[in-house]
Amino acid sequence: MSQSVRSRVRSTVAAAFPSLPVLASVLIAPSAWAQTPPTASTAETVVITATRTPQRVDQALAQVTVIDRARIEAASGRTLAELLASESGVQFWSNGGLGKNASVSLRGLESRHTLLLIDGVRYGSATLGTPSWDNIPLDAIERIEIVRGPMSGLYGSEAVGGVIQIFTRRGQQGFHPEAAATLGSRRYGEVAAGARFGSGAFDGSLRLQHRRTDGFSATNPKSLSVNR
Repeated sequence: MSQSVRSRVRSTVAAAFPSLPVLASVLIAPSAWAQTPPTASTAETVVITATRTPQRVDQALAQVTVIDRARIEAASGRTLAELLASESGVQFWSNGGLGKNASVSLRGLESRHTLLLIDGVRYGSATLGTPSWDNIPLDAIERIEIVRGPMSGLYGSEAVGGVIQIFTRRGQQGFHPEAAATLGSRRYGEVAAGARFGSGAFDGSLRLQHRRTDGFSATNPKSLSVNR
């Protein structure tokens, strides 16, 4: 509503109701505010894996999912394979408990058709022929990009099902120590500590982690521990 229109409305209301000039002003002002569109700033998520070049996630033709640091922290106590399996189109299976070989597949294809990258470098096992998902601690991961669908044109035959790329936590200017502890049933315990540091053009990140569990028996549920 323009200033001249508001003035004429106030004059008309004041002439009809001399005792309500303040009330008329209050009733008219909100309608003027409603005419102004709200301003909001949104940060666009930038992904790299889909085209091997930075682009906004809403512009990627492939189906891309980004698991940020907040979701990774909320999954404390879980393995990387378990975290990935919480996303649609991702399945995992394991040959046993912690430390045993696990396999991850995308869209129902074989696990050997899922390519795992860590900071752009292929990561796998020379003996298994598939990526090794078990020895990658979540505490060292900054974010994860999951690209579903055939990506062989960019990454080779291993990416028939898709690509999962892990971005590790980087250094920061200054000194930033961190520590975390997780406790669970069956004597599960996890302790992690580290620091990110940097000065000028140099930065780095150092992390230590220890995990322990008694596990459970898959054949005898009444067994107190498989390690005793």
